[in-house]
Amino acid sequence: MTRKNSASALADLIPAVIDDLGVGERLEQTAIEETWRRLAGPQLERVTGRVRLQKGRLTVEVKSSAWRQALTMQKDAWRQRLNDALGSDRVTELVFR
Repeated sequence: MTRKNSASALADLIPAVIDDLGVGERLEQTAIEETWRRLAGPQLERVTGRVRLQKGRLTVEVKSSAWRQALTMQKDAWRQRLNDALGSDRVTELVFR
């Protein structure tokens, strides 16, 4: 087996191993948290807290009612940015609390 074939075979096994270990959901959650923080930047990161995805609904805790209102008005744009960055339509609804 060549080195390229070995790498391809390993890459094919990784999703199965992740499923077997039961860590797929946690990896997805971590990817979404990191993507939110990267897109939000330092200013929004300071005013937001926990980020949680459940059945396509992403809930972002916001520490300030003024920021919550501003983000809610832009929720469709934020949802699109998140999905673009994730490369999928994982986020079907975005809620700021």
